[in-house]
Amino acid sequence: MAPARLTLGPWDLVRQTMGDPRAFGQKLRQLEAFASWLFRIVKRECNRYKRIKRALLQVSMGSESTRIPVDVTAVPAVRRAAPPRRRLPGPFPMTLAVHSQVRADNVVYHILSASIRRRNMERVELHVSVRAMNERAYPVNFWDHTFRLEVDGVPRSPVSNLNDIVQGNSARDGEVVFVFDDTVDTLALLIGDGPNKTRVPLDLTR
Repeated sequence: MAPARLTLGPWDLVRQTMGDPRAFGQKLRQLEAFASWLFRIVKRECNRYKRIKRALLQVSMGSESTRIPVDVTAVPAVRRAAPPRRRLPGPFPMTLAVHSQVRADNVVYHILSASIRRRNMERVELHVSVRAMNERAYPVNFWDHTFRLEVDGVPRSPVSNLNDIVQGNSARDGEVVFVFDDTVDTLALLIGDGPNKTRVPLDLTR
């Protein structure tokens, strides 16, 4: 006797894979209703935030507090990354071609030599040898206060702790040292005790 064959209809296959079609359809409608409800909530909150034009930032310190208005509609400007700075080519010590003299209040400063030396992996030192000739009859200061280094337009003070006296009608040599980053484009030595210092550009080309 041939074995009996079991024939399954389309709905039988649906029941085997998804269960009762009516129960599955009910779950699907519940899922659609939940998705529709969630979409309305998200849309409502987005519209609410769109209507906000200004906010208040409250800053407190101890018993004191203040509120700062903030414009939340302002779009921050996109800033492009700055190009990499040019590093001094070296090799070090790097001798600079500078031989100048500057007169300030009857004192003549002769720039005898200038060289850049490596301090560490990122910073360098500028060593400037200076001769101060005092044409006055009384002593004058020969110190760091007279010198500044303009690094890319920004004045820097020396670190050499030069603090000497030049007697009247005499001369004295000294060294002024500056420290700065090795990513520099322009250097200029500023000489003078008053606000109007004389500017001496330094040539960094090799």
